[in-house]
Amino acid sequence: YDPLQPFSGLEAHSAFTNTGTMDSTMQSGVDLVRMALRVRWSDLQPVQGGAIQWEALADFEAELRLMKAAGISPAVVVYSSPLWAVVTRPDDTTSIDGKSSCGAIATDYFDDFAAFMVELVKRYSTPEFGVKIWEIGNEVDVDPNLVSAESDYGCWGEWNEYYYGGQ
Repeated sequence: YDPLQPFSGLEAHSAFTNTGTMDSTMQSGVDLVRMALRVRWSDLQPVQGGAIQWEALADFEAELRLMKAAGISPAVVVYSSPLWAVVTRPDDTTSIDGKSSCGAIATDYFDDFAAFMVELVKRYSTPEFGVKIWEIGNEVDVDPNLVSAESDYGCWGEWNEYYYGGQ
């Protein structure tokens, strides 16, 4: 890995609908699992004010049900903002017209994000799914010039600041 080159941000994650993954998880005795790379705001609400595309979470919901039945609690990561909701960063060399789905949410769209999160929590905090732990963003302080515009990592950081401004 070269820290001066863009990083794809791709990670391998096995679904808990995979019998081997679930069996290994249960045998390890863990009771909490971080669920990353599943809930992307950009995919679920691509249009401002539009309906949430719940059908895109069918596999995720199947995982949650299996985890619930196995007594494993999920910690769900919500990441990737729609381009309509992010700040414009003209210095971001990997962006699309100065915008990246990994970018910071613009203050004008905090209410939209809050409404999106309320709907997620209402849906997934029910007894059927039992989600109680939410993580907003994934390593959001990464410099945008080190990752792709569609990175699974956040890219809110500044190259010239200590810890990219994330201290």
